[in-house]
Amino acid sequence: MTTNLRPAPAEDVPGRTGSRPGRGLWVLSAAYLLTAVLMFAVLLPATTTACGSAPLDSRFVWDAHDATAFAAACGHRGLAVYSRLQVFDLVYPALLATTVSAWATWLGARLGARRWLTVGTVAAAVTNAVLDYLENTAAWVLIRTETATSWIFAAGGGISLLKNLTGAVAITAVLGLAGWYLVTRWTARRDRP
Repeated sequence: MTTNLRPAPAEDVPGRTGSRPGRGLWVLSAAYLLTAVLMFAVLLPATTTACGSAPLDSRFVWDAHDATAFAAACGHRGLAVYSRLQVFDLVYPALLATTVSAWATWLGARLGARRWLTVGTVAAAVTNAVLDYLENTAAWVLIRTETATSWIFAAGGGISLLKNLTGAVAITAVLGLAGWYLVTRWTARRDRP
């Protein structure tokens, strides 16, 4: 089996124009990056400081005991700070999944990539968002009740683990597609007479 390593010309891709990403893709990417910077550079450190440890949804894996200890360390004041992070985390999973999916689709179309690669990347991104929202449910239950007795806390560590793995797969795949695209563009320009 051979793979065409050159980007598909824009005129060969139905519904696609130009070889550069459109304004919408850049606006979406900027919205994602702005949200990510605000969450990870401002709100996550504020929550960690207020609670004395990293929030559950920023850990690779956790359990009900970790959730109980986190809520106790946070107290009312720390949980109020944590709720600000969680407000932005209502938007973040959807923005991440949409941004990764849009880039994977755009890059895959231009590269003539195997359909399974694009579909797999999108599936990983969407699965990551669903798992992130399940994890967020645990965070909101903890914020509202200050206890970790719900069923979601028993499954929370597994949810976080799967979320982190699917997120890593989706982001790595789209970065791989972007690298492939840049190399093929550079090679095509270099080989022009």
